[in-house]
Amino acid sequence: MIAKNKWNIDLNDVIAEHQKEFGSWFTELNDFDISKVINKEKERFREFKDRNSKLVSSIIKTGKVEESEMKTLYESKGITIDDIRYQAELEGKKVSLPEKFYTDINKIKLGAEKEDDTEIKGLKETERLFYEESLLEAKAKILKKIKPNLIVLDKTIFYPEMGGQKPDGGTINGIKVIDVQIKDNIIIHLLDQAIKDAVGKTVSLEVDGVRRETLRKHHTATHIVNRAARIVLGDFVYQNGAEKDVDKAHLDITYYDKLSREQLEEIETVANETVSKDLEMTVKLMDRTAAEMKYGMSIYQGGAIPNATLRIVEIAGYDVEACGGLHCHRTGDVNFIKIIKAERIQDGVVRLTFMADKPALKHIQELDNLVKELMELWGVKREEVYKTAERFFSESQHFRELYEKAEAERISASAIASYADPVEIETKLDNLGILMKSLDSIKEQLGNKKVILKAERIGLAYPKSEETKKIMSEKYKEVSEKGNFLFGHD
Repeated sequence: MIAKNKWNIDLNDVIAEHQKEFGSWFTELNDFDISKVINKEKERFREFKDRNSKLVSSIIKTGKVEESEMKTLYESKGITIDDIRYQAELEGKKVSLPEKFYTDINKIKLGAEKEDDTEIKGLKETERLFYEESLLEAKAKILKKIKPNLIVLDKTIFYPEMGGQKPDGGTINGIKVIDVQIKDNIIIHLLDQAIKDAVGKTVSLEVDGVRRETLRKHHTATHIVNRAARIVLGDFVYQNGAEKDVDKAHLDITYYDKLSREQLEEIETVANETVSKDLEMTVKLMDRTAAEMKYGMSIYQGGAIPNATLRIVEIAGYDVEACGGLHCHRTGDVNFIKIIKAERIQDGVVRLTFMADKPALKHIQELDNLVKELMELWGVKREEVYKTAERFFSESQHFRELYEKAEAERISASAIASYADPVEIETKLDNLGILMKSLDSIKEQLGNKKVILKAERIGLAYPKSEETKKIMSEKYKEVSEKGNFLFGHD
């Protein structure tokens, strides 16, 4: 907007005025140096313009953007309708755009309302026994058989998939439970085969205790890591999504930049210090208004909860959240947390992938075994593994460069010396830039001779002609052109 209207203002100055005006009573405005965020966004905007301005200009020249093309530009390049419209105004050109694009894309994101094929209307809410976490076996009655292997019970000890936590596993009358979902407070169990028992019959439920325990620990670790991220990065960080599975979990947090290795290590350190303190975890039901007044709006880390009564999960002196998941009783039960990856999954959102307890230990053991194998293979000490790998990589790059130079020279010599026209040359070199340079450097010596270079996955033809295009089309699925060259790739 500032660029479009050519306003001579700096957002940092605007923020400074807001802090001066409102900071005395809205103290959160002064808790963080917002200029870091503003400057990073300005840098991204400049990079975006530099990267995409030529592409947007070429799109504008066509005069029209179809919805399918707009969707590709939006999802792969981050280019919006407003970006194209703004560039068109600067260039004094008109372009037809799919005006209903945002409405349609939001429908895709939200997902169309699924047809109610579960036939649960009129059934009473399923009694939830899964919060009695020590209860791994129980009896229940079949209320509805939606399909031979899809049933609703009057009560259940199986935690359904919700709040990012994967469902419990186990058996019903000895038949494996492969999924548990909840809809309109009715819990539906999917079995891996038909159950013979009729509606009204009592069945035996048994939860997989090992799976349950791992899910509880990963859910607890999510709370611990989330709070650790806020301590390290700032209270402006919020949870943007999460998933807790048996092999690993991930937490999406709002943050304006990618995390440094130092920040990641600090978050992991704070998280594990919290584990080692073995803090008590308590769960209580509270009136929504009372909970908000006591703890503030930060309890909604997992998103808004439209209930009058909230299930409050508190880690003593560390964190408080409204959450319907299954948790440990103390932070020490998690044993250990290892953050294995941090990646920006979209603008302003960073995903932290981590493991707790046995999955974390297994991950570290696998890494340790890998290092030991490299030590044995290379005959070096542990502290020498990195430098040795770095040396091997540098040497391989050097040999690669020597090979590319020698292969380019071979191709040039073969093309000049051959009496064939077109001359076809097989090569293992798949660097298009080098292949183009090798032909471009001898184009005067080639005269009108045509050359086809065939690599395993790509091909190059010079000069472009009907004959060379036909040859390329027979070998490669797609053929495109640039200048006087033809490119082929599968």
